[in-house]
Amino acid sequence: MNSVVQLALTVTAALMLLASAGDGYAFCRSTTCKGEACGADSEGCAASGAKLFWKTHCIGYSMQGNGTQNLPMDKVRQAVRAAFAAWSDVDCGDGKTASLTFGELIDTSCINVEYDPNGANVNVVLFRDNDWKYKNTDNTLAKAIAHYDSKSGEIVDADIEVNSASNQFTISAKDAQFDLQTVLTHEVGHFIGLGHSADSDAVMYASYERGS
Repeated sequence: MNSVVQLALTVTAALMLLASAGDGYAFCRSTTCKGEACGADSEGCAASGAKLFWKTHCIGYSMQGNGTQNLPMDKVRQAVRAAFAAWSDVDCGDGKTASLTFGELIDTSCINVEYDPNGANVNVVLFRDNDWKYKNTDNTLAKAIAHYDSKSGEIVDADIEVNSASNQFTISAKDAQFDLQTVLTHEVGHFIGLGHSADSDAVMYASYERGS
């Protein structure tokens, strides 16, 4: 049986650089348990349920072919690549580094966030220029949606949606609004199974300040 988790980044406070996983508070693992009944450990992470994970260490993703009309596609592609690469170089402590690698596959025309257990699927990064379908969440910058096995926690598909309909994304420090690479780095964290952190200096903190 497959379940779905949706994790979003909102606009309120500063989102900082990636913190070392050796600082346990820098991230939480998402689990199959949802809601208040899960309880929380001393670091505010879910205390029950199976932790979400990818079975493979090499994960492929595709970009929406037409990207966003608001930014040059080559710059968007660079930001997406950098966001995924950031999670390949994380220091896990004790001399260990993250074992995940990511492969950019051919662009896709698919703009549906879904998982077909009986067909072909693609992990897609896409932009919503004209409509953000998640009502009452207009301040949401982006959302990662993962489909996973409700018993084991194995992630079988994940997609990232960027709310370019309601927000102005930028790709340089000059006249910065919402930095695309920073927002995507946060969402890739969800893509690989991480939840939000209570540490306001961690990249997995749940909110972001315009211009940072």
